[in-house]
Parts: sequence; structure tokens; C-alpha cells
Amino acid sequence: MTKLFIRKTHGFTLVEIIVVVVIIGIFASAFMWALSSFYEKSMAAEAKEILTKAFGGYNRLVVEGESTWGTGSNWSQLGFDWDPNGFDVSRRHFDYVFDDPNNPNTLTATRTNDATRWIMIDLRSGRITNSGFYGK
Repeated sequence: MTKLFIRKTHGFTLVEIIVVVVIIGIFASAFMWALSSFYEKSMAAEAKEILTKAFGGYNRLVVEGESTWGTGSNWSQLGFDWDPNGFDVSRRHFDYVFDDPNNPNTLTATRTNDATRWIMIDLRSGRITNSGFYGK
């Protein structure tokens, strides 16, 4: 009696494993892209919140008749307990500048590592503008 040997295959072929790894890589890159977009939007929201609070503090100073506010003013005058520029540069997302020489009566938040990304509030009107990167 002869035995027929049937070849049993166990596991996956190399091609199948490579295809799965490529598909996982595509999903991971799409997830990271979406996550970075979310991160940028959250940083922009943080900057807008600080700018809006500064605008409220500026309006309070105007109502109280404080006319000396301007370049060199500190954050405590605007009602802040802390200085947004006081963090270490590695932890800070934006640099905040009062009364940029090119834009008087403004408060500008510029990305710490990229000066082309900024958000600015006009302290007289409360209008927030940006470099277009952060959307409306």
C-alpha cells in the first residue's frame, strides 16, 4: 500500500505578509495626517482663546480710562495670571507680540517654529485675522 503524501501549508506566504504590512502602513500614514491636522487646529484654537481674552482685558482698560497701555505692556494688565511667552520654547506653540511695528494696536500670535503661520487680533475692533493656514 502506498501512502499519498499531501503537502500541508501552514502560515502565510511572504507576499501575503508584505501586502498586509503595506496596507497597515497606508492606514497609519492616513491616521497620522489626520492627527496632525487636528493638532494644528487645536493649537490655533488655543491662540485664539488667548487673543480673545487679551481683547477683553484691553476693553476693560479702555473702559477704566487707561490710556498708557501699549508697547511694553505686560500680560497682568490684561487680566492674565501668567505670561503665555513664559514657557520654554520647546513647550510653547506661539510667540505673542503686542503692537507689532507693522500693525499697531494689535496682538499677534506667531508660530514658534514657523513665522509664516500667525493669528492676529485688532485690539480696537476685535477682528481676528490669520495667515490663511488655520482656516477661518
